[in-house]
Amino acid sequence: MVTGLAAIMGLILVIVAKFFTTAQIQRIRRKVAEEQTTNSKIKTELRVAEVTKAVAFQNLKTEERIQRSLNLQIDKNNTDLANLKK
Repeated sequence: MVTGLAAIMGLILVIVAKFFTTAQIQRIRRKVAEEQTTNSKIKTELRVAEVTKAVAFQNLKTEERIQRSLNLQIDKNNTDLANLKK
């Protein structure tokens, strides 16, 4: 009788332990999923920032090229004007 009662109590304890273990595993999985979502958002923001930086750098280079071209044109026009004044 005592052995049977101990076996039933042991079985109940195993079921309860499994329940709590499963609940804890689910919490951990949920937390991992949240962290992966956060990680994904951060990576996306990083990619957007990298693209924005690349576009800004390209625009800067274009503006510098245009300014150099205009400066050369001004120099050429000044030289032509000086030659016309002679």
